[in-house]
Amino acid sequence: MKINQFKLERYCAIYEFSAKYLLSPSDCESLTMKELIDKADQDSSSVLGTVLCLRQ
Repeated sequence: MKINQFKLERYCAIYEFSAKYLLSPSDCESLTMKELIDKADQDSSSVLGTVLCLRQ
């Protein structure tokens, strides 16, 4: 069976590390749960931190 190339992945393979500005990445930057909670507002951070046992 012949499977066509996934055009977005081919595009990213060619330009992802050579483009001055990357406006259309096909993935997202990963964060740890603690990093994500640290970016949340105070109320959300407190609740999530307690539920996930990341903050006392």
